[in-house]
Amino acid sequence: MKSVVIDNKFFELILSKETIHDRIEIMAKSIDLIFDKADCIDAIVLMNGAFIFAADLTRQLDNVQLHFIKTSSYQGFNNSGEVFIQQIDYKIFVNKNVLIIEDIIESGNTVKELMNKLHNIPIRKLVIATLVLKPGKLLYSFDDLIAGFEINDQFIIGYGMDYNESGRNLPGIYQLRN
Repeated sequence: MKSVVIDNKFFELILSKETIHDRIEIMAKSIDLIFDKADCIDAIVLMNGAFIFAADLTRQLDNVQLHFIKTSSYQGFNNSGEVFIQQIDYKIFVNKNVLIIEDIIESGNTVKELMNKLHNIPIRKLVIATLVLKPGKLLYSFDDLIAGFEINDQFIIGYGMDYNESGRNLPGIYQLRN
C-alpha cells in the first residue's frame, strides 16, 4: 500500500516494513554493544504506540524483562502538551539496566517526564530507543539515545502510531499528505 485514507485524511508511505525491520536489526546490535549480554535488560515500553516496535526490537535482544507503562499526550493531530504516565513502583529498576522503548520522540516531554520519575533511582545503565525522532521539535537532549529514523515534523501513523486510534496496525509508516 503506497497510501491509505483514514477519516478522509490521506497518508503516504514513507518507510516500508522492510526498511523498518532492517533498521531495528541495526538498533538491536547497538543496544547489545551498550549492555553486557550476561545482564538482564529491564525494558520500559511506553504504550500504546511502542508495542509493535518493542516486540520486534526485544525479540532480537537476549535476557529482557518487559514492563508496560501507559502514556499519552495526543488528541487527534495535536500534542496536548500534558503528559500522562501511569504510576508504577519505580524501585523495581534499582541497580538494573533500563531500556526505555518509545515509538516516536517529538518534543521529548514524555521521555523527560519518565526520566524525572527515575531520577532518584540508582540505575546501572539507561538507554532510550525510539523508532522515530523529530529533531526539529525536540526540546531536550538525551544521553544514550538510539533513534531508528529522523523525519520532518509531519504527522505520521502506522507501526503502532495512530490517528484517533486508527492506523496502528499498518505495517509501514505513513505521513499525512497536505
